[in-house]
Amino acid sequence: MSAPILPISGATLPQAIRPAGQPGGAGGFQDVLSSAIQKVESIGQVGDRNAIRAEIQVREWRPIAGGDLTALGSFRLYVKSRESEIARLRLEAAQKLAEQQKLMLEARRRCRLLERLKERRFTEWTATRDREVEEIAAESYLARWGRRKPVA
Repeated sequence: MSAPILPISGATLPQAIRPAGQPGGAGGFQDVLSSAIQKVESIGQVGDRNAIRAEIQVREWRPIAGGDLTALGSFRLYVKSRESEIARLRLEAAQKLAEQQKLMLEARRRCRLLERLKERRFTEWTATRDREVEEIAAESYLARWGRRKPVA
């Protein structure tokens, strides 16, 4: 019986619960979310640099027209709204990552539990098998011993 297929890039349960760094590990969704968080943060940093650069550039203009200052104010509002959007995206990605990590820990816990159950059942089966083999050996020995002819 094979492990169920998970929605994480078609990985099986044992593959999905391996950490990303291990061979055959799925880490996939967590890696994607971590990468998304990093990209969102880098976009925010680039946006901050561009906003600062634009403001410095406009302030250096001589003479500064009222329309330029109005455009700069509109640009500041746009940058603030983008920062809010980026912060929201970062928060969503972090929440998804935390949820995925929680699911991963639960899957690992269940897998370890199943492995312990498998080991226990195997130990019980081995003990039962050994007992049966011992009983058969004892019966065989007694049967042979009973068939011996007494020496007279």
